[in-house]
Amino acid sequence: MNKKLCLVIMTIVVFSCQSIDKKEKPDPFIQEERMVEILTDIAYVKAAKISYKKKLEEKHFDPEAYILKKHGIDSLVFEKNRAWYITKLDRYKKVFDSVKKQLEKRKVAYEELEKKEDSLKRKEDSLRMFIHNKNKEKREIKQLKKERKKK
Repeated sequence: MNKKLCLVIMTIVVFSCQSIDKKEKPDPFIQEERMVEILTDIAYVKAAKISYKKKLEEKHFDPEAYILKKHGIDSLVFEKNRAWYITKLDRYKKVFDSVKKQLEKRKVAYEELEKKEDSLKRKEDSLRMFIHNKNKEKREIKQLKKERKKK
């Protein structure tokens, strides 16, 4: 009895694995490059939602909807394409690797920009201090001249 039950269960499992639903390529189809752009924007939006959640809620702003509108697609088209890419794991991995590279590139660019801004701020602060010191010297010189005239 146990052997027959095990055989039946194994048969069901084997045949159930064979009926994987193959998704057809969606129409309209989002090419890999465009999917990378969309997913990269979505990654930024998710980061922004963490940092600016309250402001976004106050303005009733849906960042994901904005991204999809920006790329000229609706959520159904995006979901169908995402579901299709999921069935093509090698392509989906390639897309996510590209997204990761884009985020890294932008991170490096941001860090370089931040360094430049810090450098400019330090130079600005030094210039401000220099001007302050020059003005202080001028005031001291004026004061000395006034004192000399009085003598």
